[in-house]
Amino acid sequence: MGNWETFPDFAEALVSQINAKIIKKSNDVTMHWWDIEYKNTVLYFIYEDYSNGVHIEPTDKNSNEIIMELFTVFGSEKSIDGF
Repeated sequence: MGNWETFPDFAEALVSQINAKIIKKSNDVTMHWWDIEYKNTVLYFIYEDYSNGVHIEPTDKNSNEIIMELFTVFGSEKSIDGF
């Protein structure tokens, strides 16, 4: 199971797998908050310690289509690493 300490390695691997780019990395005691660019769209990639979960969020209403595309990608493909 992942945690606050392992998120950076997980995130780097996932971002690479989807051919995205990390724009900015931020964190505090309970969360990592990264801005990533995927297909010319900036998204938030977040890890929250409280829920021990990760999620990718749109940055504006125009990002919703990209989020749905990623949902399809994550639901239909797995690498040898299980991502």
